[in-house]
Amino acid sequence: MAHQTGGAIPMKRSRKPSRTRRSRRPSSKGECVIPPPVPLEVLPQFALNTPDYKARGIREYVESQAKDEKVKHAERVTTEAVFGRRHEVWDVHTDKNRWWVITQPTNLYSQAVFPSMDYTLSFHIGLMARVEAAERGRAPGANRDTLAPGRRSRRA
Repeated sequence: MAHQTGGAIPMKRSRKPSRTRRSRRPSSKGECVIPPPVPLEVLPQFALNTPDYKARGIREYVESQAKDEKVKHAERVTTEAVFGRRHEVWDVHTDKNRWWVITQPTNLYSQAVFPSMDYTLSFHIGLMARVEAAERGRAPGANRDTLAPGRRSRRA
């Protein structure tokens, strides 16, 4: 069927652009806005799980162990009972580093070396169990029936 308009193909109308310009907002199609980090100085106002007297003790401990560092923020992130002991895990920021501090007994671990809190807690519990066993004179692996290389059993 031929057009009677002299051979011109009719064109679709184009939409006129809107005169009001909207500000660009993130759509729900995967775009998001990540806000900047909250300054460490204001974090204690929002840390509900961190009693002041305990945070003070953790600060003093870290500053006594990491002598050239000043604690900027300390926050208790979890408490876990293992073998009848309650271990507190603290996330501590200093002016130079970031540390995990774990209690019962208290020790600190660099987050640069130990990035996982769960792994660090497991490591701490195992290490402290071995230290305590060694202090009692019964270190794991010090079985008297095990032969040292090149020695014969007395029972043989």
